[in-house]
Amino acid sequence: MKIEKEKDYILLLPGSRIQEVSRNLHIMLELSKRFPEQNFVIGGLSIIPKSLYKEDNLPPNVTVQYENTYPLLKNATIAIVTSGTATLETALFGVPQIVVYRSDWFSFLIAKMLIKVPFISIVNLIAGKEIVKELIQNDFNTLNLEIELKKLLISEDKHYFDYYKNQLIVHNGVKNAAWEIISFIP
Repeated sequence: MKIEKEKDYILLLPGSRIQEVSRNLHIMLELSKRFPEQNFVIGGLSIIPKSLYKEDNLPPNVTVQYENTYPLLKNATIAIVTSGTATLETALFGVPQIVVYRSDWFSFLIAKMLIKVPFISIVNLIAGKEIVKELIQNDFNTLNLEIELKKLLISEDKHYFDYYKNQLIVHNGVKNAAWEIISFIP
């Protein structure tokens, strides 16, 4: 599948660690099967074994592009992003996003006990409210992802992402976010 023009695909960012890609990508790929009319691009990283991206077994509406995240973000219509710094980068590009994350239960429970934050995404932490939908642990499943993607696809008001991007830049939001995050660590 070749992307013919800008803004005609949904970007999948399954993570920057092997465990993240292993836990998250298969759900993203199941989602792509429910939207056969949409093009999906996986933002791949060369540090992840290519076998994890399942290139030999991708749905026909999905392709992988490696080491090309910023150009992909520049032209994406929507992004589905594994929680981490990529959520902030996606916001700075003004791309509507759904933040996802799944880890093993033991790690999740330990993190929940040690770190008391109202959100998992940097975007929502900076805003102090839910700007982007977060689907974490059991909430991150194909059905919930489908519901949230449909909402973004039919939404007429995607300009709030541009507003948010401007707030981050104008009000030094990145620096403030770092201090906010640090304040939650015991």
